[in-house]
Amino acid sequence: MPTGHKSKVGSAAHKNEINSGLMSRRTILGIALACLAALTLAIAPWTVNTGRLTAAVARQLRSVYGLDLAVKGRTTIALLPVPRMKFENVALAVPGSPPLVDAEQLRSEFRIWPLLIGRIELAEVALSGAQLRVEEGKDLWSPLWDRQRDRLAGRSANRNVRRLIVTNSTVNFAGDVDGAARVDILSLVVNWPAVEGKLDATAALRWRGESVQVTVADLHPAVLAKGGKDRLAVEASTGTSRVALELDASVANGGKASGRASFTTASLRDLLHWGSVQVPFGGLVQGASLAGDFTAENGAVSFPAVQLGLGSDKLDGALSARFEGGRLSLTGTLAAERLNLADTPFPFGPLQASAGAWSYDPLNLRETGGADLDLRISAAAARLGALRLDDLAANLLVRRGRVELSLGRATLNRGTVKGRLALAAGQPAHDVKLQGSFDRVDVGALLTDLGQQRWISGTAQGQVAIEAIGESSAELFRRANGRAVVAVRQGELWGVGFADALRRSERRPLAAPIEWRGGRTPFEQAQMVLNVHGGIGDVVDAQLTGAAARAVFQGLVSLPDRSVALKATVEGSAAASASPSASLVFDIYGPWSDIAIVPDARTLIQRSGAARQLLGAEPRGEEASRGLPGAPAQ
Repeated sequence: MPTGHKSKVGSAAHKNEINSGLMSRRTILGIALACLAALTLAIAPWTVNTGRLTAAVARQLRSVYGLDLAVKGRTTIALLPVPRMKFENVALAVPGSPPLVDAEQLRSEFRIWPLLIGRIELAEVALSGAQLRVEEGKDLWSPLWDRQRDRLAGRSANRNVRRLIVTNSTVNFAGDVDGAARVDILSLVVNWPAVEGKLDATAALRWRGESVQVTVADLHPAVLAKGGKDRLAVEASTGTSRVALELDASVANGGKASGRASFTTASLRDLLHWGSVQVPFGGLVQGASLAGDFTAENGAVSFPAVQLGLGSDKLDGALSARFEGGRLSLTGTLAAERLNLADTPFPFGPLQASAGAWSYDPLNLRETGGADLDLRISAAAARLGALRLDDLAANLLVRRGRVELSLGRATLNRGTVKGRLALAAGQPAHDVKLQGSFDRVDVGALLTDLGQQRWISGTAQGQVAIEAIGESSAELFRRANGRAVVAVRQGELWGVGFADALRRSERRPLAAPIEWRGGRTPFEQAQMVLNVHGGIGDVVDAQLTGAAARAVFQGLVSLPDRSVALKATVEGSAAASASPSASLVFDIYGPWSDIAIVPDARTLIQRSGAARQLLGAEPRGEEASRGLPGAPAQ
């Protein structure tokens, strides 16, 4: 073959190779561009006008969950990284009812394998900007639960949504005009991978300005739907409070649960105020805790063995709560080694004003409006204000507008006390009744505990019965009526010696006011009967008897002013060194916290022969009685 021909053939072959290489590169590049375009198309969301996919999603929601889907906005679809659709401006409703949920956006992801064979199945649903409505008297959620229960129990629980996500949404309650019952769902994630498996949920909520975290773990809806018992855990917490439940629950026959509960709060008062829950005297409690096993059934919760913490005090016993007619009823029996109520304020408002007088602020009995309470309390030692009580047994009963506190027994300063205080709310005046008795109480130690001047000692016994109607503590004491009987045995009056004063008044009557102070008057018994009318106690049958002297008292005790105005006529006994016929009159007056005992000047002048002529005729009859009771004339 000629050389030129071979050269032409080689050149053509070379060109063919070059053209073939160029075609291969172009093909690869074209395929790559096509794949890139397809990938871009798959990833990018596309707005679609067809209703076939929307109808397929709506059919699944209705067949599985009994909800109708209405889409008012646009619909977009994307295939990668997972097949998904997004619906804007949607509504979910029970067929034939107003929408339960209005959402700005509903995003759904599809299961891949069913999609390959042409079937639409939702794997995940996410709601954003949703408004959930709850209307009082319209239970639209129960049909949904009944449908799920029948579906799960009938083993037709296919096409289940594995995950539900709700963000930036709100639950609104009908009739809530000020938004107090509104719950903001910051985020809610519910994972339910398999129908027969467990469901876990976590939620971040906001209610009344407070963030709340809620967790539900190990819930098996299929078990509950079939009437079985499921063991799960629930926990809810705020910034200062936490409650955790580990329980076995069943929804059969109205529902029942049992397990263990624990609760702690830094301030029960703030927690109750935040939740608008009224528990009698709960506003007086700061830190509190509760732990124990419980059972819940038919609207009642009982703790047969519970440990309750109130501040630093620990109580053990039993508690139960029940809703009756929409009102909470609490009952319990609690015991404590130590109970400290020293710093607890009076629950119905201040008894005294800043100046020390009785307060005119209206008493507040709203503590009785939210719930009923029947609580029996016992304590080995208790501190109530300035008083220390031992072996305490009391009962607190609260009904709507009524409070009764019964003291079955208590040891006070080596004596025993019993009593009952009843308050009935009125408009505006309240009815108050007090009954009590005491025996062998060390009255001197009692005055010291109360921070009062110790002017008498001995063991006291007596009974008190007082009734009053008023709006404030000042009005109650001004309108008080009743009777008090007090007797003190084997004691002493401090600051005055009646027998010494009698002897000095015989020798030097006019010098007695200077020399009488600083002594003591021992006595075998001192007793007083006080009849109270309109806040003023009339002292009747009041006397003191001792080995050296005997005294008879007359006068008044003012409850509103917390003062006394008495006269004591003191006579010597036959066994005393003073003449049995000698007598002396003392004025006893002043506030309860600082009682003054002063010899009557007129009586001393009468005993002085030289000074007697300076006085006129001794007053008789009504004139004599006008000077009783009261402070001595100046």
